[in-house]
Amino acid sequence: MPSWDHFVDAVNDFAFLKATDGGDADRQARNNRRRLAAAAFIPVAVLLAYVAGSLQSWPIAVVGFVALGAAMYVYAERPRFGSKS
Repeated sequence: MPSWDHFVDAVNDFAFLKATDGGDADRQARNNRRRLAAAAFIPVAVLLAYVAGSLQSWPIAVVGFVALGAAMYVYAERPRFGSKS
């Protein structure tokens, strides 16, 4: 029978906003933004699917999912847009 220590270790290993090993602060911040964007995608996608389904409109679903994907990308990768490298 597993102990609580094993459970806590497993939760810490799979923590959603766990920092990456090593690397610079920008890389860790980008990784955290990517994970936060992924976590925000699920409830927004469910809500978008519900609204598009209740209105029976596939264009709303297509445009909504494209806009959601673009917004996630811009949020998660925003430091890259200003860099000159």
